[in-house]
Amino acid sequence: MTDFSLIKEQLLLEQEIIIKGLEKLDMTARPLQGLEILDLFYSFYRPEEAKIQPLAQAIMRKTDAFTF
Repeated sequence: MTDFSLIKEQLLLEQEIIIKGLEKLDMTARPLQGLEILDLFYSFYRPEEAKIQPLAQAIMRKTDAFTF
C-alpha cells in the first residue's frame, strides 16, 4: 500500500468517525465535492469577494484538476 493510499484510507476513517459523531447529535453531515470545497475555502479567505463574485460551475468545467 502506498503512502497516499494509506493516508487516504486514514482520512476516510476519520471522516466516518466525525459524521457518526454529528449524527449522534441529530445533525446531518456529508462529504463536500469539488466546487463545494473550493467555494468553502474561497468564502473563508476572501469573504467580501465571495459575496460579489461567487465561484461558478464554469470554473470546474474548464479543469479536471479538482476531480477527487
